[in-house]
Amino acid sequence: MMKKGELCFELFKFEDTEHPWVLYIGSHIALYSDDIEADVADFVSRGYKLVIPINDGTLLRFAYVQDPSGAFCYEIATEKTS
Repeated sequence: MMKKGELCFELFKFEDTEHPWVLYIGSHIALYSDDIEADVADFVSRGYKLVIPINDGTLLRFAYVQDPSGAFCYEIATEKTS
């Protein structure tokens, strides 16, 4: 991950290209959240599909939602707490 100020750019190399998450993680827009549970629930209430539930990643907690048309995926991410 590359950071400059408040912006981040991240590239992925998948060890398992057949993993079902690759479809969503491979091309997405990431949004930072101060309250991941509330923000994911808000997206779902607006018709977005939860395609990857909230997970503890290596650096962040994250979830992925897909817009109602199925055209775009969004990563909702927040800092991990200890």
